[in-house]
Amino acid sequence: MRRTEPVLERISRVDPAARIRPVSYATGAARHVMLAHPPFLLARALAARRQHIVIIGFGRLGQALLREFLVTSVSHDPSPMMVTIIDPEAATLRSQFTARHPGLSSYVDIAFIAGRLTSSSKTIEAFFEKRCELAQPCAVYVATGEAEHPLQEAVGVKDRAERLGWFQAPIFVRTTQGSGLPTVKAGAGKLKEASPGDSDGYLHRLGLVAFASWENALDGVDLSGAEFDQQAKHFHDAYRELVGADNVTSFTELKPAQRPWEYLD
Repeated sequence: MRRTEPVLERISRVDPAARIRPVSYATGAARHVMLAHPPFLLARALAARRQHIVIIGFGRLGQALLREFLVTSVSHDPSPMMVTIIDPEAATLRSQFTARHPGLSSYVDIAFIAGRLTSSSKTIEAFFEKRCELAQPCAVYVATGEAEHPLQEAVGVKDRAERLGWFQAPIFVRTTQGSGLPTVKAGAGKLKEASPGDSDGYLHRLGLVAFASWENALDGVDLSGAEFDQQAKHFHDAYRELVGADNVTSFTELKPAQRPWEYLD
């Protein structure tokens, strides 16, 4: 990782005529999930007081999730957005992150918890519960490495959240192959209680959702298809979901900005 970052920086400064474009799997995966399932829509669907995301595992992908959250989220609430980061190496990661981003804590409420949510530590549980009391999490991202079995971690977190009443947010699980989890539509959708065998394509409270596949990561950096404006289309779909444009029966009743993408001016 330490060797990769300088290489990407050098490539980005290459003459544009060389037609070389650096891309990052972590950035692409984080951007895709943030655009497909915007935290501000999830917070609204859960009636959360403010946007609060939980990132489990703060490696390259976890850090990319935090950056994309700050860049892509929309907030009208004067209260600062919240990020709770859980990682066994939280103390070291906090020092490194603070050194790279001085002053950021003045604008965003960021807390680091050293350890794992699936452990039986009363100290970790108490600290995490206080964070949840400040604002209900609207999204949880299990961004640990594949060798750390993110799906197993997510199932453990889901089980504890159900038993202890921590949160009702969907849990996004890092997996390059999908891990057999159901495909979910973009947008907050009808965030609701999950039923056994429910595969309607919508997000569910405490539902497990796959993210960070190579296909989605390439989409996040605009390399997966020939069409332009893919990210803008994601934003527009999320906006139409927010205002309920799909529920309007007459096209003439839609405001110009609420029309499907192909009918926009």
